[in-house]
Amino acid sequence: MSLQGKIISLHDNGQKAKVLVRPVSDCKGCQACAGLIKMSKAANSECEVEVSTNNLDVHEGDSVKIELSEYQGSKVAFIIYGIPIIGFLAGMFSAPFICNILGIEITDLVRVLSAFTGLFISFAAIVVYLKHKKSDNFIMSITEKLPNN
Repeated sequence: MSLQGKIISLHDNGQKAKVLVRPVSDCKGCQACAGLIKMSKAANSECEVEVSTNNLDVHEGDSVKIELSEYQGSKVAFIIYGIPIIGFLAGMFSAPFICNILGIEITDLVRVLSAFTGLFISFAAIVVYLKHKKSDNFIMSITEKLPNN
């Protein structure tokens, strides 16, 4: 995931910057980074995002390209997509064991309810995890300085 923006301020001795980002036309309808950079749902809205400068020689007003590293992108994708799928499947496959313990007959309805309970529990776990996680672990970085227009 890469975005382009303009530096509006530098802080922490030039180690971090606030960048004004405007989604490009390729972003229309995607919303993949909306939660990460707190971008509104409007496809053409601008937002501020805090990024690492990677010790590049950048100044206020410079146009830059920012990216989330591949490792961090994979980690975010696993949290958003992988964990809920695991929760759903765990709920579905645990239905026979739960029914056996409770002494009730296993039915398709019980499997579906169990699967969605697992999905709900996984979403709740993700919310708790992300609320207590330092947001700096998912910080985007400036990868290159672009020519100013």
